[in-house]
Amino acid sequence: AEAQDYVVIVGLCGELTYLREWVAHHRSIGVDRIVIYDDTPEHEDEGVRSFLSDHVSSGFVEVFDAHSWNNTRFLFSSDVAIGAQHKYARNMGGLGRLMFFDKQQKMQLDTWRRLLRTPPAGVGKDTHVWLGNLDDDEFLNPKTRPLKSILRDVRVKGARSLRYAKLDFGTSGFRSPPLADLRASYVMRDPTGEKHSGL
Repeated sequence: AEAQDYVVIVGLCGELTYLREWVAHHRSIGVDRIVIYDDTPEHEDEGVRSFLSDHVSSGFVEVFDAHSWNNTRFLFSSDVAIGAQHKYARNMGGLGRLMFFDKQQKMQLDTWRRLLRTPPAGVGKDTHVWLGNLDDDEFLNPKTRPLKSILRDVRVKGARSLRYAKLDFGTSGFRSPPLADLRASYVMRDPTGEKHSGL
């Protein structure tokens, strides 16, 4: 059977304002699973899990707490060891370097470890899992073809990852957050496209 592509987006959520738009957009372009690490202020009346209860109950969104992550506990519970690039860790060796995990690294390692241990339904040995990391104000926006079509071509050519241009959008004249959708409101962007991200 032909290999399949399974796309997982990992996001750190610090506020709820535009989260529904973010989730709905990525579901519409073919993302299979969104894993959200809830870092909203603990005094908020509603957390991510209840705010997105319909997506959570359908299995499309998983929510985990990111408030109380502890570097030491995370390190010793992990099956993965990496050398972090934190400026204070570069000249340290062994365990000292590994203590400098930021939350972005933790999210990816934690999600990858969970996918290996308990693959989602339909994910088998012939499935290529694409794991990406986005903030809740960043949107994947394939322009020419559907996301899965692009990923299939990349995989067939033998690549195991994909890098894409990352465009920064400015305020578009707003002095306060707009009530309309983010993508419809923020239309003025940096034309250079010099930044990149990847799956």
